[in-house]
Amino acid sequence: MAVRPSINAIFMKVTIQGAILIFLSAAALFAVLFNSFSVSEEMYGYQLAALSRVEASMAKKWQESGGIKRELKPGSAGSDVTLLQYALMRDPAIYPDGRTTGYFGRLTSDALKRFQAREGIAETGILDQRTREKINNLYFRDFCLAPEGIPPAFTFVYMSRSKGISSDYVPFGLVDISGRIKTVGAACLGRDAALALEEMFSDAKKEGIFLGVTSGYRRPEIQQILYDFWISIYGERATESIARPGYSEHQLGTAVDLTASSIGYAGVRPEFADSQEGKWVLKNASKYGFLMSYPEGKERVTGYAYEPWHYRYVGREAAQTIREKKLTVNEWLAIPGSRPRPKNSAKNVPLNPRAFILVLVDLEGNEEVLAQKDADLPLPIASVTKLVAALAVENIFSQSEIISIPSDILEDKGGSGRFRVGDEYRVDDLLRALLIESNNDAAEAFAKKEGEVKFLNEMNEVAASLGLENSKFVSPSGLDGVNINRSSARDVSRVAKEIFQNHHRIASILGLAESEICTTDRSSCYTATTTNALLLDPLFPMRIKGGKTGDTPRAGKNLALAVEAPTKGWMLISVVLGSDDHFTDTKKVFEWAKESYVWP
Repeated sequence: MAVRPSINAIFMKVTIQGAILIFLSAAALFAVLFNSFSVSEEMYGYQLAALSRVEASMAKKWQESGGIKRELKPGSAGSDVTLLQYALMRDPAIYPDGRTTGYFGRLTSDALKRFQAREGIAETGILDQRTREKINNLYFRDFCLAPEGIPPAFTFVYMSRSKGISSDYVPFGLVDISGRIKTVGAACLGRDAALALEEMFSDAKKEGIFLGVTSGYRRPEIQQILYDFWISIYGERATESIARPGYSEHQLGTAVDLTASSIGYAGVRPEFADSQEGKWVLKNASKYGFLMSYPEGKERVTGYAYEPWHYRYVGREAAQTIREKKLTVNEWLAIPGSRPRPKNSAKNVPLNPRAFILVLVDLEGNEEVLAQKDADLPLPIASVTKLVAALAVENIFSQSEIISIPSDILEDKGGSGRFRVGDEYRVDDLLRALLIESNNDAAEAFAKKEGEVKFLNEMNEVAASLGLENSKFVSPSGLDGVNINRSSARDVSRVAKEIFQNHHRIASILGLAESEICTTDRSSCYTATTTNALLLDPLFPMRIKGGKTGDTPRAGKNLALAVEAPTKGWMLISVVLGSDDHFTDTKKVFEWAKESYVWP
């Protein structure tokens, strides 16, 4: 969100304190104009309270332009200097005084010389082009931050002037959108919001509507600079349009400030509302999952002034519902029982596997990612492979079809020793062996019966039909080999969702702790026991629907698990890949979900 500065609001009542402030600010500005050193950095702290309209608008220059664009030297002043000082103070050895005054004096010049010496640049004490590139990189290299740990997704968190989140929160999955759509400088958004925004911009362009982004995800430190800046000018009045760190929707990674071609891709402007682009966005944004956060006439509800350029991503279904009800996002979230939503106090998920995802699925099959880590990274998944193998089996065979155990099934590495060559089993018995005890011989028997190439083709066709983007299957069992099956946590969650929504026989097997497996003539029977220890855990925090394990040296310990969510009829799916302890990690996931969300 942004402030629309009013020139009238800058002037103060003429009190003794006001007169002193005006005098000091005027002296500071005079010094800037004449490159004078007559104003100390201590004095220049006052200048922020008496900036002109033009200078005030520069407070957002870095967000809008993607970096410091002008040369700075002793006597320079403004928000660019503040950002320079902020960059320098990251290293106490460079800028031990650590002051962000907005005035370029001796302290800043000395700090810049130390920075230049460290970078091997001529020690001029001036922010020339080469030095400016280095300084800007301090921002750009971690502009789209990666969080420490696994943070909650705050797509549906309630944010207001009085209700915020941790000021150090960093969302997962931030991506740089600068090269994908029109942005005024660098900009980042969460993955889902970025994809939806890209689609919206593309469709708008087809209708002759050209949009741009001036601000997306905003780091808490930058929000603090903006907040302090506007408070110094307007006092408490500024809180109507600028949020404290931890209270800004920009920190969620799902909010954007928009601009348009017809207003010259300028920074946030009230004129956006009446532009053809602004009207198009207002009419169509909900189709892509975006809603205006601070609409006109809702100031008492939102606590913020009307901002026609500020939109928040909540997903298509929620956005359409909220629009139809003529509510704001917060009004909808405040309705008891509207949907599960995260508590503002939710902490990081307490685990550290190689990759992870937790997905909430509602009654209509709509998905919401509650937390994730490297969810699109292709990794070995070991016997979690058998979920896809089971879907291939269901496509190829009938449950009553008879399969004879071939002579060339695995008998050593990965072999179960359960079967004898020539024994005959119904497909349903082998399917239970495949999924309950993760029997590799059963996987090979299915593949040999169909023909291994054809069976693997069917597995990969299943993957393609489900829209899996990072999966390839070269083995029916998932055992380590020269070539190895790979998939991602997100892809596996899609497979699990498909099974538990549409393949009831497979789903029911995945929930069994044990089952008797017999030959067709019942001359040989044994009890298959689950590899999923959580099915036997009486203290598991939610009711388990079923799951599939996988464990090999290359893949590590893996588990896909579906449970009944506390909200009736909803489902939670967790996928943990490359864990040291997949059972403990998965249990922690659902304990976290139970405690971190308000469940209607």
